[in-house]
Amino acid sequence: MELWRLWWQTIVLSSQHNPPRFIEALMLSLAIAFLLVLLFTWRTSHQWPYLVLSLSYGIGASVSILIREAYSGPSRPRFTPVMGVISVSLLILIWGLMLVVQDAF
Repeated sequence: MELWRLWWQTIVLSSQHNPPRFIEALMLSLAIAFLLVLLFTWRTSHQWPYLVLSLSYGIGASVSILIREAYSGPSRPRFTPVMGVISVSLLILIWGLMLVVQDAF
């Protein structure tokens, strides 16, 4: 029970400290979760709405990261925008891979 309370307090504090970053992390986590579920269930049921939803979450979070970091100025390291571009590229790559696997079977 203590572990759950610590976990919940960490989520609450992170959402209060930096809400945009928390929402972006939540959107990317949901996108990854949807893609993992689709990866294991794609052969039996082609669920296009979940694929589109996961891609929109990933692209939306990545664009939000890029815009937020562009306005933050040069005082911060430029690691986050690079990760935003990489995450969008990775999501599009996974989407294309899923289409190729679907056509193969």
